[in-house]
Amino acid sequence: MRRIAIINQKGGVGKTTTTAHLGAALGLAGSRVLLVDMDPQAHLSLHFGVEVAEDQSSVYDVLTASLPIREAMIRITDGVHLIPSDIDLAAAEAELISVMGREVILREALDAVENEYDVMLIDCPPSLGVLTINALSASNEVVIPLQAQFFALQGLGKLLDTVRLVQQRINPDILVKGVALCMHDSSTKLSTEIVDDLTEFLASSRELNVPWSRAEIFKTRIRRNVKLAESSSFGQTVFEYEPRSNGAIDYNRLAMDIFDSKCVPGLEDTLPKKRSIERQEVVQGDGAVDQHVALTKQTKTPEAVGVAEAKESIKPDTDIPSSIPEDVANKKTEPVTGGATPAPAVANVMGPASEPVTMAASVATPAPVATPAPVATPMPVALPTVTQASPPIAIPANSATQAIPVTPAMPPDANGSHAPSRISEQPVVPAPPPASSGAVVNSA
Repeated sequence: MRRIAIINQKGGVGKTTTTAHLGAALGLAGSRVLLVDMDPQAHLSLHFGVEVAEDQSSVYDVLTASLPIREAMIRITDGVHLIPSDIDLAAAEAELISVMGREVILREALDAVENEYDVMLIDCPPSLGVLTINALSASNEVVIPLQAQFFALQGLGKLLDTVRLVQQRINPDILVKGVALCMHDSSTKLSTEIVDDLTEFLASSRELNVPWSRAEIFKTRIRRNVKLAESSSFGQTVFEYEPRSNGAIDYNRLAMDIFDSKCVPGLEDTLPKKRSIERQEVVQGDGAVDQHVALTKQTKTPEAVGVAEAKESIKPDTDIPSSIPEDVANKKTEPVTGGATPAPAVANVMGPASEPVTMAASVATPAPVATPAPVATPMPVALPTVTQASPPIAIPANSATQAIPVTPAMPPDANGSHAPSRISEQPVVPAPPPASSGAVVNSA
């Protein structure tokens, strides 16, 4: 049985997704697969819709209570079994601190099912504690999911040092199989530079006596694909949720890179049938085969096919020349006596009048723009009519204005002015007394 640990102490790089879909791809190919969830977050278990109940056994019981590993197994599909995890596993490190040989508990438990499975995949936690050491001790190969970013590359050095220590002291058979690039975007300069640096580092280790001396960067890059995230929310793998998505194609390719087709017969049969995904020599700057470009060149989307058909239907029955012939353009039209003047000869370029140009049925006439309803004009406000017989308006004593009633034919005042002919409001301004009289006269 090949024992492979999917490990990276940095979180969010695709360890759980890689473990779940590599196991699903191998199971579809007919292999017997055992998945072990060593992460207290239990994301691998939740990915398959498994939530450990209170009375259900898990990998925590295998490590702390010496439970036989068969009693903790759960069947996922034909040929695929899972040893689930739960939050109790977070306390296992504290409980095992005084146990002798705590680093090899998982390895000894897995020896009981050595001949019952072809491949075992271990989803490791994002740390380098006792749980990770148990996974490395029980494995003979290591696959490192890596996102092409600076921090992920920086933590790779400590991870490789840990693997070397495990090889020297606990498990001399362990080797680093390779690096799987996840959520990869080959169009960015940063990704290209990190892949180049990693390639140079691995090439410089070929002659050294280290566990990663034969490690490689797998040719298949796992592209960003939302179907991978959606499938986990439904408790399914991407092969069940969307088998023709880029995620399903990439993980099938990655399984073929890690596991030789001779060792896993039938893996090629699980590839999607409705799309041609033959490998093409589309080499990028980092020497990788761009599967996305190869797939795009071979497959036409329904939208592209519809546009091509629309363009073909727009062509008229008679070919339209790119320019008007010189003899037609210079030809003069002559009027015909006894009838209407014919159309110019240039119009004949479009073909006979009885053969109208056929337009594509898919070209829709734009809908008329709805004219807004006219705004209703407000009714004029009827103002009251003021007559001469109207009584004067009473104004409080402290007001700054005074109503002046209109009286017919008022005699002029002492200054010779007449009263106003309409009602108005004016501020009351006391006039200075005239020199000849002491009477007070209101100014007009």
